Formats: sequence, structure tokens, C-alpha cells
Amino acid sequence: MKNLFFFLALLIFSACKNSATDTLDQESVTYERIISLKGVYTEILFDLGLSSKIVGVDVTSAYPEAARSIESVGHISGVTASGLASLNPDLVLYPEGELSADILEQLSALGIKTIGLQQDYSVDGAKSLIRQIAEITAKTDVAKSKLADFDKEIALFKASKNNLSVCFIYARGAGTLMVGGGNTPMGALINLVGAKNPFEDYDGFVPLNSEAMAVANPDVLFVFESGLQSLGGASGLLSIEGVSLTKAAKSKQIVVMDGSLVSHFALRLPQALIELQNQLQTFQ
Repeated sequence: MKNLFFFLALLIFSACKNSATDTLDQESVTYERIISLKGVYTEILFDLGLSSKIVGVDVTSAYPEAARSIESVGHISGVTASGLASLNPDLVLYPEGELSADILEQLSALGIKTIGLQQDYSVDGAKSLIRQIAEITAKTDVAKSKLADFDKEIALFKASKNNLSVCFIYARGAGTLMVGGGNTPMGALINLVGAKNPFEDYDGFVPLNSEAMAVANPDVLFVFESGLQSLGGASGLLSIEGVSLTKAAKSKQIVVMDGSLVSHFALRLPQALIELQNQLQTFQ
């Protein structure tokens, strides 16, 4: 009953507002209160000069530092329509397929525009996502200038062919260990710098299996800074069952990078590629 009264009140309130358009091609729409449900969307909104318009972010929105001070709605898997609506947004950006039909229907009934986005982990995919968000928020001119610089930086990057096998491990303590397969930003970065991902045939992230890891036998282990810290440092990573048997563990070859830099395929992609390649070159 309490939720019923909540939604009735918001329906009445939303009727007093100008409702958002249901199409992206009406350029007259300007969104003033945006909720971003993915870290890369938040980063792009900041890059487009829209930080003051963001009223809510998800738990992955940790870059830039200023994003940490914006009200968090938690992990996307746990959000509710009432929780999102309580921030009085006029736009919610979310990864396509990750909000339930029920939540989307409730938000629509309240006059709140929701737009699901897809991302391809490639150079063109990064540019496409930036353009999409710029079109939605009427910032195409800003995006054009930013992407011109992006293209220049990408043009300067040259992948170095190497035979290194690089395995990305996602860790949140020893109890949560995953390897990055195909269709992941980490796997894409590995390929873009000319290295090989031994788990490329896996789709997305899969639990780390000690036998599969020993068979894959990567030359290099690739982790987030936060992931390495959660394991107690390099010694904790290298002692994981299966990992300890690899060439990477025996030679202590580990690449450590910032999580948002690695996972956000956006304007900082050239920086991520250069940093990964520079670290790998020390192992050749």
C-alpha cells in the first residue's frame, strides 16, 4: 500500500513536468537530471561537460574522482523503480538488458525517460558509444572535438606483435575469482596490443578453474589494482591454486592497472592501450 501511494504521488508530480520525448531524433530535448547506471556512461557525461546534470550513479562510477561524491543507487542488479524515481530524474541511462521490464514500465509511467545502451569493445565501439550519449544529451559539438583528439591519439598508437599469452583475472578477495574471456574490455585490450588471451573462446567472465588455468599456462597475469590489493598483494595472487603452476607465476610477471581505465572503453582508451603495451614490453 505504501508503494502504491508513492507511485500515485509521483504520477501526479510527473504530470506537472514536461515529459521526455520517446525518440532520440528530437534534438530540442534537454535533460537536466540524469542517472547513469554504468561507470563508462558517467565518465563520458563528465567528458561532455555534464557533471552538474548527474543526480545519481551506480557503484561502478568511480571515475573521475568527483563522481564518487554523487549519490549512489548501488549496483544495477539491486536498483528499484522507487529508488531511482526518488532522485527525480528525467533520464536514466542503463546497459541494454540489465533493467527489468517491470522497472522500465514503472519509470515510463512516471514520465522518466530510459535509454538502454550497448557497447562494443573496440575503437569504433568506443567512438560510437560517445556519439550516442552526445546525441542523447545534445552535446554533439563537444563530442566531435573530443573525438578528433581521440583519433589523433589512436593514430599514434602502434600495436607491437608479440607471442605473450596474457590472462586477466578479476578478483574480489580469494573467494571471488574470474577470468576474462572474449567480449570483455580486458580481453579486447589484450588483443588490441597484439597479445593473446588464452581464454578468448570463453564468453565474458567465467569462474577461475585451477585445471584450466594450469593448461592455459599464461605468460603474464593481468589484474586491477583493487583486485591485487584484495588478495593481499602479488604473493596472494601467485599462490592461487592453478595460477601458481603457470609461467606467469614462476616468473612473477604481473600487469597491474587501474580498473576504470581498463574497463571504460571511452576517451581514455588510447591511454589504456599505451600503458598495457608499455608494461608488457618489460616481459619480452
